[in-house]
Amino acid sequence: MANFKVRQPLKTKNMRNNHYIFALLFILIFDVVSSQITEATVHYDVNIDTLVKRITDGDANSITKNMYIDAGKAMDNISFTLNFKNNQAVFKKDINLAIDGAEKANKMAAVLASQGTFYTDLTEHKQLLVREFQGETFNVPSVIPERVWELTTETKTIGNFKCYKAIMTAETSAGSFPVTAWYTPEIPLALGPNNFVGNLPGLLLELHDTAISFTCTSLKINPKKEIVINWPQDIDLTSEEDYKKAGESIKEKLKRNN
Repeated sequence: MANFKVRQPLKTKNMRNNHYIFALLFILIFDVVSSQITEATVHYDVNIDTLVKRITDGDANSITKNMYIDAGKAMDNISFTLNFKNNQAVFKKDINLAIDGAEKANKMAAVLASQGTFYTDLTEHKQLLVREFQGETFNVPSVIPERVWELTTETKTIGNFKCYKAIMTAETSAGSFPVTAWYTPEIPLALGPNNFVGNLPGLLLELHDTAISFTCTSLKINPKKEIVINWPQDIDLTSEEDYKKAGESIKEKLKRNN
């Protein structure tokens, strides 16, 4: 990335022109960076520490608390990969080895960690969620959700990249909770875990959602092996409404079986 230094503008009638020139240079520099980074592979580790603390600090019974504690430990063995090429991407859970002797915790961790595989097309402003659960496959198309973020000036370095903090509030059935993202404008593609795409001016290298956190552990830019995004074709689609109904039905079945 090119280095540049900006002088303090003189307090003259040319001040506005100086600001305009600086803004133009800023845009051009990031256009150059964007053109250089056409594809990459990003690996994320996950944890549910915030969720576990919320459960254990609450009034849940000891069995439920221990279930979440065990699931939290099993998260150490789960990871995700984001592959992107230009404006298309796929985000999915890696194939991980389960922790021996902790079958229930492993299953619960997998369910809590992964919503499924997300395909993203920023140009078309759309996503496709593919999820297999209880022997059924759901292919759920959607438009990229609009999220209102507060962009801050707080920064930190993740790997070799300077990241900026963005915050928002998410409404859930359990209440309102903060969401924090760390994105890098050095890779100005609005991509990240799950459906956290399309709204921030850079790649998300860290995300703290209401229940789960993703942290980038490695990033390979323009790898030697070409990345190919195979958007699923000729599939049966499920509407978001029908997907929610199916989810509620599966939850009821699980409750009855328990």
